[in-house]
Formats: sequence, C-alpha cells, structure tokens
Amino acid sequence: MPKSTYIKLLGAFALGVGDSDPVALPTKAQALAALLALQGGRPIKREIISEWLWPDRAEKQARNSLKQELYILRRDGFAGEGIVATPDNALALLPEHVTCDVHDLRTLLRAGTNASWQAIVALYDGPLLHGFAPISPEFDDFISGMRRMLEADVVTALCRLADVAAGNGDPEQCCAIAERMLAIDPLREDTHRRLIQSYAGLGRRADAMRAYNEARALLRREMDVAPAAETEALIAHIRGERVAGTMILPTRAPILPARAAPPMTSAPGGAPRIAVLPLRQYLDKPLSSHISDGVTADIISQLAGLRELTVISHGSTFAMRDPAMDPGEIGRKLNARYLVVCSLRPAGNNLRLTTELTEAETAAVIAPFNDYIDSALSFEDQDRIVGRVVNQLVPQVRETELRRIRGQRPNVLGVYEKILLSREYVTELDRDHFSDAKTLIEEVMREDPGYGEAYALAAEWHSAMIGEGWSADQAGEVTAVERLIQAALRLDSNNIRALLSHGHRRSMSHRDQTGAMRIFRQALRVAPSSASAWALSGLCFAYSGDGPEAVRHATRALEISPFDREAYKFYHALCVAHYTIGDYEQAADWGMRALAGESLWRGTRGFTAASLAALGRWREAREITTQMRSLAPGRRIGEVLHDLPYQDAGRLRRYGEHLVAAGYPE
Repeated sequence: MPKSTYIKLLGAFALGVGDSDPVALPTKAQALAALLALQGGRPIKREIISEWLWPDRAEKQARNSLKQELYILRRDGFAGEGIVATPDNALALLPEHVTCDVHDLRTLLRAGTNASWQAIVALYDGPLLHGFAPISPEFDDFISGMRRMLEADVVTALCRLADVAAGNGDPEQCCAIAERMLAIDPLREDTHRRLIQSYAGLGRRADAMRAYNEARALLRREMDVAPAAETEALIAHIRGERVAGTMILPTRAPILPARAAPPMTSAPGGAPRIAVLPLRQYLDKPLSSHISDGVTADIISQLAGLRELTVISHGSTFAMRDPAMDPGEIGRKLNARYLVVCSLRPAGNNLRLTTELTEAETAAVIAPFNDYIDSALSFEDQDRIVGRVVNQLVPQVRETELRRIRGQRPNVLGVYEKILLSREYVTELDRDHFSDAKTLIEEVMREDPGYGEAYALAAEWHSAMIGEGWSADQAGEVTAVERLIQAALRLDSNNIRALLSHGHRRSMSHRDQTGAMRIFRQALRVAPSSASAWALSGLCFAYSGDGPEAVRHATRALEISPFDREAYKFYHALCVAHYTIGDYEQAADWGMRALAGESLWRGTRGFTAASLAALGRWREAREITTQMRSLAPGRRIGEVLHDLPYQDAGRLRRYGEHLVAAGYPE
C-alpha cells in the first residue's frame, strides 16, 4: 500500500494526506504525531506519552486526553492504519503508511554520496519543530536533543559539500556553505576557520579579518574561550606575519560532522569514557541507600561488561551526589565525555525513573527517557530496570559517537572509531556499505591484532553474508565464521558478540540446538541484559520445538529493550516463536512489524508469508512471497527448507506447505 500521510517536522510542523493541503491540528495532536514519527517506527509506551504531553494531569485524565488526540489524528491525518497499538500498551507509526522528512534525511545520510549530501541540504527547512510551543520538560528536552543531532547531520552534509567545493577550487561556494553552517551552529570554530580561509582565497582580506574578530568575540562571550592556536596561525598568515621565523601556511579545514570533540576522552580514537552518577531521589520517603546505590552499581557493572565503553568506577562517582554540580566540572574531574543521571520521582501510585544521557562539556541532554516501577521496588524490578536503562543508553552513545566521526576520512579514524563505523554498516545490512565494513574491520585487525571485538565483528560480517544469501561461497563463509569466532574467544572468552555469533551459527549451520543453548546460557551469564542474547536464544528454543520457552525469551528481549534500533530481530524471534506454537495471528502480527522496519532478516519474509497463508490471508501472503522470489530468483522450496534448522520434521513440512500455498515455487 503506498504511503498516504506525510509529516513535516523540519522547520514548521505540517501534516497532510496525499496531495491535499496540510490539515489544521491542535498543538497536542501535533506533538503526538511528532513524538510517534521520531521513533522511526519503534513503539512508545502510552504511559510515557501521557507523562510527556500532559504532565500536570492525573493519570486517568492524561489517558483520556491521549485518546482524544489519537482520535483527532486518526480522523484528520491518517488514512488506513498509520497508527497502531501494540499488545504491550504502546503506540507506533507504520512506516509503510507514513512519510516523514526526518526519516528521509536519515536515509540520505546513510547513503553517504555527494548527491545525498546535496539532497539533505535541500531537504533541511529549518530546526526541528521550529517555533513549537513548550509542552513539558521531558518532551522539550527530547526535542532539543533530537534537534541538535539533526543539526549535526546537516552540518556533516555541508562539511562534505564544502570539501568538494574546496577540491574544485571554488572559494565562493565555500563561503556560502560556511555561512549556512554557521547559521545552524555558530559556535563551531572549525567552521569559522573555513569562512575566514574562503574569504582569504577570494582576496577579501578585510572580510576575513572581520569574520575572525566576530568569531573571537562570540567564543569569548558564549564559551569564555580564546580562539584555538590553529585559528590564530591562520589569521597570522593572512596578516602576512611570521611565527618563530617561519611563514605559517594555511591548512585545509578539517572535516568534522559536529562540534569539536571535548577534551574529556580517554585517548584520541579510543572508546568514550562514561560516568554513571549516584541515583537522585525526589521522594517523600526515599529508598534506602543500599537499594539506590545498588541500582547505580548494577548499571555501572553492566555497562562495564561492554568492551566499547570505558566506564568510571562507582567509587570515583560516589562523591558526585550534589545535583547542583556543573556537568562540565564533573566531566573534567572524572575525565568523562558522557554522564548518566538517573532520578526517581513519584508518579501516582508508582515511581518514575528518569534517565538522562548528558554530554559533559556542553551539559546538553542527548537522550532523556522514563520508566515506571512499583513503589515497593523489588530485586526483580531492579534487574528489569537496570537492563532497560543499559539497553537504552548504549545505542544513544553509539549514535552520538557516530555523528562525531561521520564525514571524517577513514585514515584519521582510531581503532574504536573504525569498529563503531563498521558495526553500523553490518547492523544496517546495507549492501552499498557492506564491503566498506569488511575493509575497516581488516584494518583494525592489522593495527591491533589482539582486539577480540574485531574478530567477533568479522565473524558477524561473514554470518550476515550467509544469512542474507549474498555469498557465492557459503562453505567458505561458514569456515571463516568458525575461525574468527574461535580467534575472538581465545582473545576474550566473554566477548558477548563472539558468543552470540557462536551460538547462532551452532544453531543454524550445525543444527546443534543443545550445544547452541549452552553457549547462549553462557552469554546470558556474561550479559543478562543483552536483548540480542534473549532473542537469539528464543530462536534456538523455537527450532528445537519448545515454542512456549521461545515466546518467553523473545518477549524478554523486547521488554528490556523496547526502543532498540535492532528491534526487527526481536520481532522476527517473536514471529518464529508464535508460528512454532501455531499462533498464526500473533506470528503474522510480529512478522508484519518486522517487515515495516528499515532492516530485516531474510527469513522474516518466509515466516510472515507462511503465517498469513495459514490464516487464509492469501493476497498479503503472496505479495510477500513475490518479494522473496524477486530477491532470490530461481530459488525453490527445497532450498528454503534445507536452510531451516527445525528439529521436528513435521513442523518443517508444515512450514513448506504454508509457503507453497502462499505462492512459493516447489
């Protein structure tokens, strides 16, 4: 079905259906549409929406207000089923029904071509929700964080276009681009240097000096800093001065996708340092310190188990309890790039846990999110909350770090940054960048042969080549996966990525569900909040025939990471699990959700089509099998069944019958 509703969030808000003019909506309906659209198809809990949009209303009143605004949106703005409710009391937009300019911008950013950079700049019509009225501290902070990230994306595109213009010897175009960059982010000193150097290239020395003086005054007024040595050297050259008897030559402005990285890092190109501050309580009867400190310590412990972060110890952060302390000061004292601040407040009969990921240098909140827990906090609640906090924090750190390095030349990236970028390419399952991922991983393996994560990621790369049917030598890929996994585990026996690849390949390639489950149990001991471990172990249970346990594991994955960017894996696991127990309605529902995302596993189409066929929904089933056949022409049902590791021959036969009924060739 073609997309029928469009939402414009860049610049002023607008929403329309088809080719019609934008519809007039109340402010809260606009805020609701924006909040749903910015989730990128992921569901968001009704409780969070109510808390963010109606913070001053009682729980029942807020629920009724949400129902009213939903009614207005569905009546006036969304044809068909654009907004769906999930079984876990959440709401989501279906991407196949809705077009959003923010989503389009992110898609263009991933393309990484000059044409896509130009398209991003053309698409950007102003700041996210420009001029939008304040709604609540939580909603406003969320929009502010998203606004900064989107501005960084646009500046990335402009940086790349400025480099092209500089390479073409077009300083006039460089000037125009630098001026637009400064209109978006006036505090980027590297952009001021671009403008100064472009003026000098045009022979406009007076304009270059004026731009320098304006930059110096702005940096002093807004940040209380003097221009960097590189800026002073550039202006010395323009003045014709010499430094230490040598003429200072101008250098090409660096490609930086966002504000210059703060000095609070472990090492250039190294994993970012993150500090989890003590839990802050705003309760009439605060929780005892052993519980509140336990939550903080558990978050630190689980983050510390991830090799991609450098986590500061609980002992070092214990003294940072004062909420009045300046984030920049805390960051400098702890040498941390990011701070995590969790706070507890009353919310009716429950407690609201607010977690904020903050950039220490700027004090900007990158990602605030809420959770709700019973006021009698149990150890089970504590484990669940810690798991959800960790699973929401890590993707936000990755995304922020990616924005920092996007646009930089590969030869200036450090080991950690290359791993981060290659992981992004592997996760997206994007053929255009898949070979780039392999190149980056191999560079890391040469530069740091003792880094187990590189071998684990290389194994995942080869595993994706198998799973997506992209390899011309599947036997060779399987051998490579086994070799790389063993190398990763020799270097780090608790590497969660290697353990998951090992278990998944044991299940899929070797049909050894018992051995795979032993590996997944080890992975869950190492990382009990790994949503991927729960999802993949759920698939293992399904293939071994234990449908109820498969459902439990896959559901657990979604519970602890409901907004995960890789939620398509959880939806796929739930689809397979429900299909295994014969609940075709649920299987079809979860499969359709997985298919609505940007990324999906190849097998999702098969299980979704089989579930729809079992329900007699022939048209939908055949549409999906048509897609399957176009992606793998000439493939027959026997090949599909050969790749499926069901231990029960009856289940395997039933799956084949359903796919054939859906139109797959015998």
